[in-house]
Amino acid sequence: MVKPERLPYGVAFKTVRKFKGLENEVVLVVDVQYEHLARPEGQRLLYTAASRAKNVLAIFLTDPPPDTRQQKFKTEWLSSLSLSENLTVQKGLEAQLRHERYS
Repeated sequence: MVKPERLPYGVAFKTVRKFKGLENEVVLVVDVQYEHLARPEGQRLLYTAASRAKNVLAIFLTDPPPDTRQQKFKTEWLSSLSLSENLTVQKGLEAQLRHERYS
C-alpha cells in the first residue's frame, strides 16, 4: 500500500506546513483561494509554498481573480519573492513561475 503523502516517481502530497524546510525541483500549489491571500496568514503560507520550488512553481487558484486582482496578485504578493519578473499568468486560473535560485 502506498502512503498518501508519497506516491511513485517522487511525487509527494503535503500541506504547506508539512513541506516547510523541504525543497523540490517542481512545486504545484493547488486549491489556493484568492480571498485567503488577502490575509497575512494566507500570504505567509503562499510564500512558504512558493519558496520551496527550485525550478518550476505553478499556483492553481480555485477562484480566478478579475484582471485587476490578477495584476495585484502578480505585483504585490509574488514580488515579495523577487521572482515576479519571470511570472506568466495563463487562462486567469494559474500562475506559473520559472526561476533560478541564486545563492
